[in-house]
Amino acid sequence: MENKKIACSTEREEAGGVPSGSRKGRPANTKGSRKTAEQQKNQAREQVEFLLQLATPAAAKLMVEVMKDEDNPNNLRIDMAKEILNRVYGKSSQIVEAEAESDKGITIVLSDELKRYAT
Repeated sequence: MENKKIACSTEREEAGGVPSGSRKGRPANTKGSRKTAEQQKNQAREQVEFLLQLATPAAAKLMVEVMKDEDNPNNLRIDMAKEILNRVYGKSSQIVEAEAESDKGITIVLSDELKRYAT
């Protein structure tokens, strides 16, 4: 797999490229098109998400390596196995206990698929 370096705007500027937010070497925001703080936050969030998405295969590979490494403690290996399964299949349902404060009780509606197990 080929490693690619992603240049941020300051690296592009240092390399002689066009600064982000400007066109053809003109300073950004010359025509009153200022980005709002919200737009800047959204852009930063998108950049971070993009970088993290690029790291996802390496993170998944590391989780599998930790799980398979017999030199690691069993509890760590089990935690990695659970995390991998949860990420792929989702977490299993958990039972929640609750007490009703009225005499009306609680009504539970089962899907047709689950009704066969209830009888």
